[in-house]
Amino acid sequence: MDDVRSRLIEAVEAWDLASPEPLSGGVGALTCAAEDAVLKVVPRHHPEERLMRGEAVALSHWHEHAAAVELLDTRDDGMTLLLRRLRPATVLDDLPYDEQLAVAGKLVARLHAAGNPPPDLPTIEAYVEPYRRVGDPELDALLASSPPPVAVHADLHGGNVLRDGDRWLAIDPKGVAGDPNLDMWILTCAQVPPLPADDPSGEMRRRIDIYAHAAGLDPQRVAAWVRVVARAEAVLTADSAFESWPERLRQITAALS
Repeated sequence: MDDVRSRLIEAVEAWDLASPEPLSGGVGALTCAAEDAVLKVVPRHHPEERLMRGEAVALSHWHEHAAAVELLDTRDDGMTLLLRRLRPATVLDDLPYDEQLAVAGKLVARLHAAGNPPPDLPTIEAYVEPYRRVGDPELDALLASSPPPVAVHADLHGGNVLRDGDRWLAIDPKGVAGDPNLDMWILTCAQVPPLPADDPSGEMRRRIDIYAHAAGLDPQRVAAWVRVVARAEAVLTADSAFESWPERLRQITAALS
């Protein structure tokens, strides 16, 4: 906390920012609005620090494709970011879920179109390291058969897609070099509508088809990644304060089994 506070003060002075005000919504970093900019101070010594360092790298990589928020500057080895403020910054979660799937899919296609990932982006191995504790052989099979890597957002859900004028932009990426089909959090996040009891498998496949078609991805590999991630997260978050979260993940896993 002391480190974050001191870096906030130093960044405000260095970038000559006026009266930064904390923004609500985030849980992993201190994010403040300062007129037309957003200042984000990412905590160091965090368990996911390696992945957090990928945010600035990924945003710079996507800049020319105008699919993500613009990175204006960085400090502290990429752990303090100055971003352009988006307006009206409406979240994708506000749309009906089928529309979210289509918008997120099209946005993912734009992100992936940036081409080969930067060499200093964290690899997918860093991302899946916690999942290996679950011992899922399907994860190994997916990694062994991976298509050419791209810069994957790795946390693209309805809360990390904001409206900017007449377009939608991605924010807050993990930033990972890996299988493009890994960008499937829109299908597993906490805001996903519950699956119907009468046909959970059919509904889950329908959602995957909408998203994969919009993103230009392989629905079978998307489904496999959803299954692997949901299965692992259900185990790793079993003691989560959000009691419905592990159970919803187990339902998704069962629907795709």
